[in-house]
Amino acid sequence: MAETIKRAATMILIRNREQGRGIEVYLTKRPGTMLFLPGYYVFPGGVMQQEDQNERIFRHCVNQELGVGLSYAVTAIRECFEEVGYLLADLNEAGSGVAAEPNEIRRQLELGELIFHDWVLSGKVRLRTDLIRYYGHRITPRAVSPRRFDTRYFLSIVSLDTELLPCEREVDSGVWMDPREALEKAERGAFKMVRPTMDALADLARFENAEEAFWHGEGVGQPRPHELA
Repeated sequence: MAETIKRAATMILIRNREQGRGIEVYLTKRPGTMLFLPGYYVFPGGVMQQEDQNERIFRHCVNQELGVGLSYAVTAIRECFEEVGYLLADLNEAGSGVAAEPNEIRRQLELGELIFHDWVLSGKVRLRTDLIRYYGHRITPRAVSPRRFDTRYFLSIVSLDTELLPCEREVDSGVWMDPREALEKAERGAFKMVRPTMDALADLARFENAEEAFWHGEGVGQPRPHELA
């Protein structure tokens, strides 16, 4: 298989624990039928589409100073919604021709009845880039897969009452976990994970609440030498 490197974006969702100190992070398990990282535990995310680079979309982003290209933020928001049903958008000003119920929007997206970018551009929908933080940049090493991804990571806080609904076609299962527990499972081989996922978990495990993690987390850093080779 010829080597390819595609641009991609990942959204790391965190929340405060319901009781006591500490945070939880949302992990999804990739179906075993996937060509890339089958059965691995990852964060929601996916490949950048050409439409994610449309400058008209950027005008619908609340915060345009993220320290990284807005196309990556649009990709992360779109993929997060498509994969787990979490929509980082303000629909309060949606136009009359725009569906204002997230579950219905997602159903139409899954059936191909609606295109995410057309939906954003057709009404007064604001993408809440003010609720995400740029969290780093990594590249899939050759040793992991010939399908390589040049990925930007983002972080966002989710409220305890938010229900996530994984897409059955793209997600085998989803789980909220203490980052320390998830990291321990990865280190002993119970969970299959790539290094950037483990690096993110190690960073998040240092914090006692989601707000501290959001503002003070060091992120996954920049591509390592073996990722650039």
